[in-house]
Amino acid sequence: MCDHEPCGSAHLHPRRDTRAHFFLPVKVLSRVFRGKFVAGLRRAFRNHQLVFYGQRLPFGNERNFTAFLRTLFQQDWVVYAKPPFGGPEHALSGSLHPMDAARRILKQLGVELHPQKTRIVHVRYGFEFLGYKIKSGWRKLHLPESKIRSQARQGALYAYPKEKSIRRFMDQVRQRTTRMLPLNTTELIAELNPLLRGWGEYYKRAQVRKLFQRLDGWIRRRIWSHRYRRWRNAGWKWLPVTTLYGEYKLVRLIDLIPSLASRRR
Repeated sequence: MCDHEPCGSAHLHPRRDTRAHFFLPVKVLSRVFRGKFVAGLRRAFRNHQLVFYGQRLPFGNERNFTAFLRTLFQQDWVVYAKPPFGGPEHALSGSLHPMDAARRILKQLGVELHPQKTRIVHVRYGFEFLGYKIKSGWRKLHLPESKIRSQARQGALYAYPKEKSIRRFMDQVRQRTTRMLPLNTTELIAELNPLLRGWGEYYKRAQVRKLFQRLDGWIRRRIWSHRYRRWRNAGWKWLPVTTLYGEYKLVRLIDLIPSLASRRR
């Protein structure tokens, strides 16, 4: 059940910490329900399904009704959620089990689920698929959603490269940039670019902005280390970043991200 309370009446219904017992956080449920409820009111108003009487007669005007809907987003919406008395099995009785539903949909596409490799997991802990780690975001966002330009939202699903994939990529870069490799900088970068472009193109649509930025800096240090035969050097001064990406055409991972590439055009 869901309920909408005016401010100041929260003491009538004490809240409980439901993070350990429910699928979605209460704040996420409240915002989703509020958005769907207000969208339903807008739709009903456009279809002339709402009738106003007495003191609420002015809400028949579209401007007044829109102003009223705007005030709903300034109030707290409290969601009450109760687990089924019979447990998850009782909730699924009479309806199709998620695994059976997945089998039915995939069967139409000619795909079968592997019985040993298929399982239902909590979105909070995520799952690995085709080199990705997919899970819900848990970090608190410091900016309001109206000021966030990207698609980042608290509680939304995000994809990230697996740790194993990141380690394998870094090992391949190490093999191509070892200091004893008998190549000059031009030849080294020519050998390195296909690896960078291939790995970056595969993961460029995941949540990899900070990862790509960190890897770009690490790759530059590997190239400087190869050229000047030691890790600590002044390569940033003798072989600056502009020269690496301009003259030597080194692939920059962060430039492969579509949203950032479009801004630079």
